[in-house]
Amino acid sequence: MSASSKSSRCITNNFLRWHAPAVRCLITAWVGALWTAGLLVAPLVFAILPTQALAGEVVRALFTAVNCLGAVCGVLLLLTARATSGRWLAQPRSRLTAVMFLLTLLNLAVFDPWLDRLRVATGSTSTAFVWAHGVTAGMYLLLCLLGLWLVLLDGGGVMPATE
Repeated sequence: MSASSKSSRCITNNFLRWHAPAVRCLITAWVGALWTAGLLVAPLVFAILPTQALAGEVVRALFTAVNCLGAVCGVLLLLTARATSGRWLAQPRSRLTAVMFLLTLLNLAVFDPWLDRLRVATGSTSTAFVWAHGVTAGMYLLLCLLGLWLVLLDGGGVMPATE
């Protein structure tokens, strides 16, 4: 066996050794942040803080942080999927990750600024703001459900691992 072949196999073995735990950590961080922020922290903040305006500011910052974390995790998950399969979006988990990543970018670049503009222009009790908030809440719920599916696709759940 040649030296370059041994070196290549060593690099591949080292990559595969850390790949699965790294993917699980990234999925856990992203989906855990989604669930914790949206289903636990946000309702508690609105219940505890004295004004809805203050609670809204805190939750807005929280969701921005969660979306930024999701964007970073999404990029890293897609890059590791590319490195293992040799193709973009080759596996169901990669395609689901890409959908979640795009929805996260849509939240950051389109929906969050739209909601902020509506809140400033019309107030947080206007019909337009309430409707837009419902749209973004639905998008967030969709991300949470897709995250659950991603966790199940990662193995250890109902579905077998796909990568």
